[in-house]
Amino acid sequence: MNSANDQGQYEEDLAPEATTTVPQATTIGNHDVASKSYGQHFNRPNVSSDHGEGGAITSGGDYWFIDSGVLFININSNSHDTDAHAEFIDEVVKARGDEARWKVLGFHPLDLFDRDA
Repeated sequence: MNSANDQGQYEEDLAPEATTTVPQATTIGNHDVASKSYGQHFNRPNVSSDHGEGGAITSGGDYWFIDSGVLFININSNSHDTDAHAEFIDEVVKARGDEARWKVLGFHPLDLFDRDA
């Protein structure tokens, strides 16, 4: 998406049959954060209200899920609170890590670790 609240872009992106038949784990990007649309269009299981959160009119939230023996952790890198992300990752791995052979971290590449950005 290039515009967070452009429903036409969501419709175009979600229209192909593959988007309804192939499992997806989406990652919020910088263009998605400025409205609630991202959270309304994509399932984010176990989304945190305390880590990587959005706001009253913005999308966000770190989330996790386990599928086929893999623990997927997805962080909202639009939030530059790296300490909160690290806390979320540690909590999820401690609570659920034994249930999965592999752990995968996903995030949208931003200047997350550049504190001057």
